Amino acid sequence: MEEEKHKSAKPKKGRPATGLKLQGTEQTFHREYEGQEPKVVEHSGPSSTPLEDDDKTVKLADHKYPPPKRHPTFQKIWVEHIDNITARENFKVGHLHSLEILCDLFVEYGELTKFIQENGRSYKSVGRSGVIWKFYPEVAQIKNVQSQIKDYMKLLGLLLKKDHSIESGGEKSEWEL
Repeated sequence: MEEEKHKSAKPKKGRPATGLKLQGTEQTFHREYEGQEPKVVEHSGPSSTPLEDDDKTVKLADHKYPPPKRHPTFQKIWVEHIDNITARENFKVGHLHSLEILCDLFVEYGELTKFIQENGRSYKSVGRSGVIWKFYPEVAQIKNVQSQIKDYMKLLGLLLKKDHSIESGGEKSEWEL
């Protein structure tokens, strides 16, 4: 009987996991950028996931700089902006890190929006002085995330041209086209 317990306790690495809502096998790959040491990343599932956008399939593994995370929103934002950023003359590895943070902010924004849609912006609390309506902390957090998204979009030069204005005597940023 003890042998049967040990056999079904855990699936071995590299084999499909069952009963845990996991699909695929565990895989590792090396993420490398020019001027940076390789980083080993582990995840489950296939090594490349097609991203569908306007009936067009883009294989993420074909990009010179594939997205470092597998979240669909992360991958969508990454693919939208990576070509613009890497094509610039002053491109550096640090710009990829800033883009990664921007993509993470969009993922967080989506999660906060989903929470607010499901639960609303406020809740009722009963205390000594009676019923009080309080805001969820996610309401304040979503405002912070929106502000940070705007800051990183500005940092990476991804704002619309009509949104920046050059005042008389001002110089163009090196990111502007």
